[in-house]
Amino acid sequence: MKKIVLIPFLFMALNATELLTSDKEQILLMEAEKAVYDYENSRDSWINPLTLSTSITKSKDSLYQIEGRSQDSSIKFSQDVFRSGGILEVIDSARESKKSTMYLISSKRASYLKSLYVAKLTHDRNSLQMQQSTLYIDNYSIAIDINKDRFEVGEVDISVLNISLVDKDREQTKYLTFQNGVENTVLDILSISDIKVENIVLPQVELLSEEEYLRSQLDLLSLTSQSNALSYTSQATTSAYLPKVTLAASYGYKDFDSNSAKYDNDNYSYGATLSIPLDYKMISTIQSAKLNSLKSKKEVSDTSRTLKITYKKHINNIHSFKAKSKIAKSNIKLYEELVDFTKEQYDAGYKTKLDYDSLKNSLEIQKLEERIQAYNIEIEKFSIYFETLNAVK
Repeated sequence: MKKIVLIPFLFMALNATELLTSDKEQILLMEAEKAVYDYENSRDSWINPLTLSTSITKSKDSLYQIEGRSQDSSIKFSQDVFRSGGILEVIDSARESKKSTMYLISSKRASYLKSLYVAKLTHDRNSLQMQQSTLYIDNYSIAIDINKDRFEVGEVDISVLNISLVDKDREQTKYLTFQNGVENTVLDILSISDIKVENIVLPQVELLSEEEYLRSQLDLLSLTSQSNALSYTSQATTSAYLPKVTLAASYGYKDFDSNSAKYDNDNYSYGATLSIPLDYKMISTIQSAKLNSLKSKKEVSDTSRTLKITYKKHINNIHSFKAKSKIAKSNIKLYEELVDFTKEQYDAGYKTKLDYDSLKNSLEIQKLEERIQAYNIEIEKFSIYFETLNAVK
């Protein structure tokens, strides 16, 4: 695992916390280490190996009754030292491919963290919605009692009472939905982390600008690096059909021993070769590599466009939640005045306790609504932030 020190930004943060399960952390670390070895392998792919060989041969001439034993050993080396720029392009392509892989691994980690924190936020928001729903149910129960009395004395018909019953039934169903949501977010967190939901501390995240979001969006960074790698690969493919210079050298040793003679000697050779391949597949191979590179550039552009739209949707949602929060804040002020007034009327005997309790519930509903919208805004901010490089720094 020592080679992890060679990997950038991701691995400074990878073990900084124990938010993820041990298995997930280890998988990310192993993927990162593998990426380093893959990079080294690709970077050095232009370097040929030394060829070492040795052989032992026994021979017999039945005509002259000569028996012999020979041993041959050699070392050979053939290496391109110039490929019309192709060597540097192979190295550059390997470097960009490694960057692309590292960004993908970072994106995977950021995605885990995003799922973890959004699940925590959703859990807490749904818990507030359960409280809010309970208050709505209480108010519908109050409305049922009031409308039942009014129906019995003939002030309203059965439809008014029936509406109250339906409203309460609908709200009880919503409560069960929120409750199920709370339970499911606990399971979502359990699939990512061993930390209990109540022990998860939410970090402070800023709302990134569109420029910052696009500049640091991990999937886009990965795609851009991969596009750069394919561009270098295309250039290397073209270089493969241009002149190249190859250095070759060899050294050998032979030892022969028989019943009629004995000798040993060594030999060596070295030289340089200038060559250029002539391949009828050259044009199609070069064009295929170029098209692959051009396609990757279009994919970067298309992904950037899609992400811009995604960002705008998040911002639109935030604006909507802020507007709802503003409405709730305005309603809080109004209900506070009504509660104070009704309390005075109730104490004086002009209003019933049901009137007072209903307004108190409505006030608490609006206070909860303001907090719920704050959670909705945070969910959008986390969804933006944890797609970027900022999440794993």
